[in-house]
Amino acid sequence: RGYWKFTKPLVIKLMKIAFASVLIGALLWAETKGIELYFPRLIHGSKFLLLITLGAMFFSALLFFLLLAKSFAIISFAEIINMVRRKK
Repeated sequence: RGYWKFTKPLVIKLMKIAFASVLIGALLWAETKGIELYFPRLIHGSKFLLLITLGAMFFSALLFFLLLAKSFAIISFAEIINMVRRKK
């Protein structure tokens, strides 16, 4: 029935998204290893510091994804802004 037939541009975009996800996973893994190595008290110490650290890791991953998405031409910020403006 053709449900799973993807166009070539869609496959390319999906591969770019998958590659960006792998890079974000590598970033988070490297951040975790760096924290374990250089700042072990952040992980094994106060829960408050752990939450702040996890929040910082989340926002760094988000910013890295936005940077990768823009550089790989996965998203267009102008298109997103126009969508948000139309909904009001």
